[in-house]
Amino acid sequence: MPAVQNETVSPDDAEAGEVVQVMRAYYGLAQTINKADFKAAGCNDKTVGFAALLDCNQNSLREIIAVKSQVPSEGAAKAACGREVEAAHRKFIDGQVKYHQAMVSWLEANRLRLTPALVNKALGAACSSSAALCKGRPYDFAYEAEWYGIGKIECAKRLFQCGPSDNVCSINKVASRLEVGPEPYHSDGLFVRSTGKRIR
Repeated sequence: MPAVQNETVSPDDAEAGEVVQVMRAYYGLAQTINKADFKAAGCNDKTVGFAALLDCNQNSLREIIAVKSQVPSEGAAKAACGREVEAAHRKFIDGQVKYHQAMVSWLEANRLRLTPALVNKALGAACSSSAALCKGRPYDFAYEAEWYGIGKIECAKRLFQCGPSDNVCSINKVASRLEVGPEPYHSDGLFVRSTGKRIR
């Protein structure tokens, strides 16, 4: 009986497979948190009244913490791109929790000053009218909580090819072909750039 030959997997194929696993584990969770962040931002810009504003921010914080509880407790990626993708998602998720905790704490600590100012205005308009009113207000960039950090992942462009001829395969394009995010699905394929192996 002939010996069974083990199929050799190229390093890039193995690395790409690991990135796919990381994307399936993290990207959807990060997108859910991103939606909660947008909801809170909308409240800050549109909600009139301190109580309603605080309630909205508290609800967003609870939602974000609930999603974070689904994040793997430890990083599992071994190769460089998987580690980069995983680290960017974890930084974003952790930053979002810290930012929204700080925002709720700031609102609660400044209740007496903010309540009369928000009777007929949303927070955004009130802050535009008085910088002193909103002194110390937290912002997401100070907590590395911007989605931009995930969007600028560079290793995907090296590792993946989106479609038969696309030479710029951003992490969002990878996500759309894996159907792990809100981006429209593209059926033109996801390939390992160096080997041509089709992943999806």
